[in-house]
Amino acid sequence: ARFAAGPAAQRGAGGLRIVGAALPKTGTSSVAAALSVLGYAPAHGEYARVLPFPGSVLDLWSDGLLEGGSLEPAAARLLADGRDVTVDAPFNFGYKELAALFPEATVLLTVHPGGPQGWWKSLKSYTRDQWGSPLGLWTRVAPLDKLNWELLRIHLNCSLWHADAPGMDERCERGYARWMDEVRSSVPSSRLLEYNVSDGWGPLCGLAGLPVPDAPFPQVNVQFPAAARSAPR
Repeated sequence: ARFAAGPAAQRGAGGLRIVGAALPKTGTSSVAAALSVLGYAPAHGEYARVLPFPGSVLDLWSDGLLEGGSLEPAAARLLADGRDVTVDAPFNFGYKELAALFPEATVLLTVHPGGPQGWWKSLKSYTRDQWGSPLGLWTRVAPLDKLNWELLRIHLNCSLWHADAPGMDERCERGYARWMDEVRSSVPSSRLLEYNVSDGWGPLCGLAGLPVPDAPFPQVNVQFPAAARSAPR
């Protein structure tokens, strides 16, 4: 893993300390839980699961990511809400602007242990599980999910609406690989932490300048193979 070491409190003081560029289903829930243990205040994607009334968190991100507006109002709202980290969608799709707004922040890119194929399999499986739940209909029409799926379509040429269409597996896997390459090429290595949840606490603690906690690494919404889940602390 690559990361810029140093006490977390010295990076992005007064602003975002970590800007997440990772796609959903790459361990972002586990990473958010781990960063919370280390004293950060992450805004995971679920932070935006609100009704999109004017001025709401979701409305601010929709405006910045889909309507051509600035993400400055959305970032200001994050800080006002006491958040200092972004993780997961929709925030990852604005990583370039957020990284420019907070030049001292580390950019966090979480990779799926199974590569492009493992990521797409995990995302499809998770989506189908959600659709099969009692809240499945809500998942299909929820404003946050619709926003995230549209952003996946725009940036990855990957459609969850048509997940079983011929050629969609290849399209989405290529989109994942292309996204990872784009982040790696657009963020200086001195600012980038490329992280696999199977690496456990070490890289995150190195970034924060803190010792490894005396606790197992969080495992949240895990769909990885059992071997990949035995993350070292």
